[in-house]
Amino acid sequence: MVRRLRRVAPAEDLCVRFPGDEEVLGQLRADLPAISAVQDSFRRGALHEAKLLLVRQFRQRRTPRFFIGAEELDQALDAITQQYPSWRERALSRQEIAAASTPASVAQWAEIPRGPGEDQLPRDRVHHFAGAVRIARAIAYGAPREEKLQTYLDSWIAYTEATRNPDGYSSCLIAVYRAIALSWAWLFLSTSEKDTTEIEFTILRILLHDARFLAKRLGTSFANNHLLADGFALWYLGTLLPEFAGAEEWKRAGEAVWLRELRRQIYEDGTSFEHSVRYHDLACELAAAYVLLKRRNGAEPEDWVIERLRRMLEFQAELSGPETATLAQGDGVEGAMFALDGFDALASSAPREILRALFAPDCPPPQSDARGSERAFWLLGGRLAPPPREPAAGAFRAFPDGGYFVFPETDPATRLVLRTGPAPEAAVMPGHMHADLHSVCLNLAGHAVIADPGTYTYRSCEGNWPAGTPPWRAHLRGAGAHSGFCLDGLDPLGPRSGDFPLTPIQSRAVGRACRSGAVLAWVESAIAGQTAYAGHRRGVVHVRGGYWLCYDVLPQAAGAGRAWIQYQLARDARLDARGARAFLVECAGQRLWIAASEAAGECSILCGSHAPLAGWLSERYGQLEPAPMLRMAVDGSHSLIATLLMAGAAVQSAPQVEALGIGGTGYGFRVTCGDRQDYLLLNADPDGKEISAWGINFAGALLLLRCQGGAARRIGWLDGTRVTVDAQRIVVEARSGALRELELRAETGGIATSGCAADQVSITGLVVPMDATRTDTD
Repeated sequence: MVRRLRRVAPAEDLCVRFPGDEEVLGQLRADLPAISAVQDSFRRGALHEAKLLLVRQFRQRRTPRFFIGAEELDQALDAITQQYPSWRERALSRQEIAAASTPASVAQWAEIPRGPGEDQLPRDRVHHFAGAVRIARAIAYGAPREEKLQTYLDSWIAYTEATRNPDGYSSCLIAVYRAIALSWAWLFLSTSEKDTTEIEFTILRILLHDARFLAKRLGTSFANNHLLADGFALWYLGTLLPEFAGAEEWKRAGEAVWLRELRRQIYEDGTSFEHSVRYHDLACELAAAYVLLKRRNGAEPEDWVIERLRRMLEFQAELSGPETATLAQGDGVEGAMFALDGFDALASSAPREILRALFAPDCPPPQSDARGSERAFWLLGGRLAPPPREPAAGAFRAFPDGGYFVFPETDPATRLVLRTGPAPEAAVMPGHMHADLHSVCLNLAGHAVIADPGTYTYRSCEGNWPAGTPPWRAHLRGAGAHSGFCLDGLDPLGPRSGDFPLTPIQSRAVGRACRSGAVLAWVESAIAGQTAYAGHRRGVVHVRGGYWLCYDVLPQAAGAGRAWIQYQLARDARLDARGARAFLVECAGQRLWIAASEAAGECSILCGSHAPLAGWLSERYGQLEPAPMLRMAVDGSHSLIATLLMAGAAVQSAPQVEALGIGGTGYGFRVTCGDRQDYLLLNADPDGKEISAWGINFAGALLLLRCQGGAARRIGWLDGTRVTVDAQRIVVEARSGALRELELRAETGGIATSGCAADQVSITGLVVPMDATRTDTD
């Protein structure tokens, strides 16, 4: 795995020589009438004239078509000036100019520093050429940067040709990034009023060399996102450069690899076998570009590709919400494949905008001026889909192949994501996967409150770090950094070593329950495998407008060593104890109560701790900051523990939660908040069997009974047939078979029914409040 990042073929002593002017012109196809004038000039030895004619041909041709043509650029730039002026302002800002400060000499290219732990990645990323796009984009917006771009390209060529095994060719993936970046820089240059023939021809020299480089090595990259990207890029270059000999073979061979790997690496639910949201984002960008460019050139991709793209875009959009706060689970490193907006972090506004344009016009658009939208604007041909008149409301979404479940509130910017883990039958490439099985993340009003810990570094070799440095790589990808259940010192994926462990993972997620309705949703998963985590179950119940309840059924190993339920909070979160097992979190103007059942033992708050190593966040690759973590000890004397996550400024007193097991597949939970009590009864294997707790008897999968002032005010269920409440003599029964969803509210004026028709259920004993004030404000 290290070899795939540093050297394409370690036995090869690679020296790079870029094609000169004559070699480029000599590689043109002799059978194309469109470039006959170019070839005539070349045969006469008029090289400058031939170069000028070739550059003009690329600017003026109508086929093949790019995402946006040179003739369409002025209109697109006018639209930006009128509709999105901040994009232009950002592109020309001091911050953007500083970001585009690129090496301008051989010495500067050679002196690019490594990152922490002698990480080569910061050096490699400069060779992705995002800086070239920044400069060319600024030219399109009116800045005189042509000379800067020429110096940038010339100095890079000189450095690369003078260096044995140069960084820019240590991985095919670097060449993929660079080829895509240069194709867009080439487009943006067409707006320049200066003579940019030499710059454009220099770009052509690099593109021709990189196409040959990728063609020669196609199939040698590691068989994950690297190989996927190689296939795409070779198809891409073959599509865009048909004037060159070999382009048809690049296109054919690249597309075959791309489609094979897309089908193999992306599950049917749209998630990825790498189990990293960042690398899924990379594949999603490529899939969107493939479909858009194929259609732009009059070809329709196969149906399965369209469906796979739709699901990939939905996955990115659901995880990020309309505020596009990307959840970077698994390994994550910044750097967009299509770096068209000067924003190198994850930007899920781009897939959300593409989803709206291609598949879901009623999807809520990203929040105003979201970073990443400009990327979608260019890919979509210089336009974005108009906002919908009535945006669709957020709804529970399941991605069971990859093991992601999204529980949004009415405002989809507030949502909990449960990460269960790979399904038993799913192929898994574990190099970029974290031990985040059964973890949760929570956003409130667009702000991460329970956060993913991030990555920080890919380097795990102790010899590359100063003495005494904590094992950051192992910690941040391990169970101890995530918000879930942790057995001290043990990894649910099994023993792992090295930067990118490739040993098969030893745990899988086995789903037992997945049910949802308009108000209630419930998912339960169990870990199966050959680790101490086997038998651990985690479930999440969401009562929309109220709370999320997480419960854990502990494995046998929890009684043999140190074990915790833990929640990693955002960097700016404040955590205060409000009782033995209740905590108030305040973060970005939001409030969240965390309350645990009686099984929770000693609770501790760790922030920036080295012993034990806990309470750290890496919001961007290469950066690390302390952040509070709540840790609650558990032991084998209890088999079930519940944690309540209740948001809202209106909740003034600490809520309480009680938990009990009912048989082998049922659970009961009582949530108390002020004078209100909620009873939740769950049965993962109902099969008509009735479960009972607190004098409540229920036949079905999930029941919510809400009482206020000692009287029942709300009853809801999923897949239920009957509920009785002994103390209040309430009987609610489906008239004919199980009802998938039921919602009853006792309100002044009568009993409101939703989820089913009123005549489908019989109701006895549910009392209507006598006063005119509504008793249930949730």
